[in-house]
Amino acid sequence: MKILFLYIAMLLSHTMICQNEPGDQAVLMECVDSEFAHKCTVAKLSSDVIQLFTPAIAAELRQAGKEYLFVSAVFVTDAEGCVMLAETEVKCEYLQLKSAVLDYISKLPVFQPKASHYTERRSVHSIDLSFVADESGGGFHVAKNKELLEKLIVPDYIKLDKAPVFKGCEGVENDKDLKCLNIQIRDFLVKNYVVPDTEDTGTVRMFVYFIVYKNGELAIHKIDGGSEPL
Repeated sequence: MKILFLYIAMLLSHTMICQNEPGDQAVLMECVDSEFAHKCTVAKLSSDVIQLFTPAIAAELRQAGKEYLFVSAVFVTDAEGCVMLAETEVKCEYLQLKSAVLDYISKLPVFQPKASHYTERRSVHSIDLSFVADESGGGFHVAKNKELLEKLIVPDYIKLDKAPVFKGCEGVENDKDLKCLNIQIRDFLVKNYVVPDTEDTGTVRMFVYFIVYKNGELAIHKIDGGSEPL
């Protein structure tokens, strides 16, 4: 019985240590010990912004005949987990709420940054909410994608998936730019990558993650799979 007890205690201790280890995304300190720290962070940020949508705002929107309102925010935390105000953007047509969200983000506490082995230590965070008028009463609620689809409401969120323009992808439509980028980089690697002498046999899968900086320069973020020579 003592052996079993010690084993369980050691297992729990190991689990707690793992949960405190930084991951691939910065998280709120209050979520560090959560089983799903990133999910906890997203939920906390969304919940706090929802609280900024006051009954007074709902009443004004109703009076103005508004049936829905979108709130979209994007901000970046640096290598130390601090919010970078210069990289913060909030999109909301109701200016009072927009100002409140900006103020909230500017006062966020320091996050636990992502793990130190990542080349790019910054993390991008986003908050997207759709407030839709209640069918009965004068309030609003946060609608999920299914409801938005049923009511033919298209959210006006900040778009994060704008791909860098690789040579040969100029003028490509927005919904196809990322596919074009992947194809061009893949073709470039196939033509220029020289396979070194290695003991690897058969098919070897390697996943290469790139960072594209504002000036267009590329850097390798990480490589998964393959041996050291590859």
